[in-house]
Amino acid sequence: MDLLTKTNIKILATRDYEMITHFEESNLHSVFYHFRIGDFIFNDKNREMQSITLQPQESVAVISFERFNIPDNIIVSISTKSTLNLKKVVMFASAYIDPLFEGRLEVLLLNTSQNTISLNKGDILGKLYFYRFNNNDDVFHNSDADSEELLKRKKYSISDDVGKYWS
Repeated sequence: MDLLTKTNIKILATRDYEMITHFEESNLHSVFYHFRIGDFIFNDKNREMQSITLQPQESVAVISFERFNIPDNIIVSISTKSTLNLKKVVMFASAYIDPLFEGRLEVLLLNTSQNTISLNKGDILGKLYFYRFNNNDDVFHNSDADSEELLKRKKYSISDDVGKYWS
């Protein structure tokens, strides 16, 4: 797999694939993109709020401002923005965005500090690193039919050499 650079991400986000809706070029850095707070979720309903204050030990679900349309040869890793960590806010999210994912990201934020924390719509939540599969990498798509087709072509054995393929 190859880590995509700023140029590659921008092309996929804006021209070729529209991988990121509401793309903001100022959030694009050398090898990552900062994603932002979009909406807050309370009792399974989106709330149009511009900001929220989290009390100590309080949590809130957040939906990203950006909408993602990930190609089938891209996987995305998610990491928390260090400024959130310094405020002792923990982000609970999947470690990766799968190929073919379409939609906005949903994460849970927990204030583990003893202080109240203010969060605003548009604040940066974390970093996204985009990886492209090489031509010789096996890609498992999000459908059973695609996985079954790959398994027909290759046999897999779990042994002392886990992950070894043979024909």
